[in-house]
Amino acid sequence: MELPQVGDFELERELAPAYYVARWRGARVIVSVIRPLDTQEVAVRHWFDESRIASWFVHPNLAGLLDMGLGDDHAFYVYEHVPGGFLRDRMAGDLDRAVSIARHVGEALAYLHQARSPQGDRLDVVHRDVSPYTIYVTDAGSALLFETACMRVRHRGTERAAGRVEHYAYLSPEQCRGQPLDQHSDQYQLASVLWDLSVGEPRLSRAEGELAILEAIAKRAPERPSRRRPDYPPDLEEVVMRALAPHPEDRFDSVRDFRTALSACRLS
Repeated sequence: MELPQVGDFELERELAPAYYVARWRGARVIVSVIRPLDTQEVAVRHWFDESRIASWFVHPNLAGLLDMGLGDDHAFYVYEHVPGGFLRDRMAGDLDRAVSIARHVGEALAYLHQARSPQGDRLDVVHRDVSPYTIYVTDAGSALLFETACMRVRHRGTERAAGRVEHYAYLSPEQCRGQPLDQHSDQYQLASVLWDLSVGEPRLSRAEGELAILEAIAKRAPERPSRRRPDYPPDLEEVVMRALAPHPEDRFDSVRDFRTALSACRLS
């Protein structure tokens, strides 16, 4: 497959759609490319503002953002390269591993949800795109969350939502309905990933088509994992189903509470 031209990066291989392993300034990195890019002046200023905010976040379970920039028709983000791969290629159904990954991502989300600007302003971050396409599992077994560029942030009284969210099978009901989002939306998305990862198959089949999936998320109660996997641990099922509650107020108060509940589950 012919690789696209992206700035002065020497692309080596495609890691996932829009993600590439590349050589840059003598080092191996991961490059995320966003196309097409709105090049109107307001949109470009907005992109620089969002990118500046994304650079504030540093956490062991967030992909390390090294640089970012604009090309003629694209934006790119440069991340630290760590051996591993995206979760979409590693959906195995191992319960211990599934819960461990969810806890790692939960730590990253809890950090984002509590983040403040360098001036001390609360940012009220919502990631908006927690999915197997943005969760990266290292060969050492830890999980990293990518795509802080898609976040919705409130900063100095203004709300901004960057990027586009395309992984529709993992959207929350409020995203499908076009309703205002808060941190409970990220909790639902993480629980949806955990459902698939722990059962070993997707809860929602892409074969149904985008509109059918969006309608199912918005209008139907989620299926219990034990219907697909009869040996599913009851403790874990109750935690996952609470985080997948159709109404945000019925979920855990925070992702950190969700993570704590996962830690207390008996898996065997």
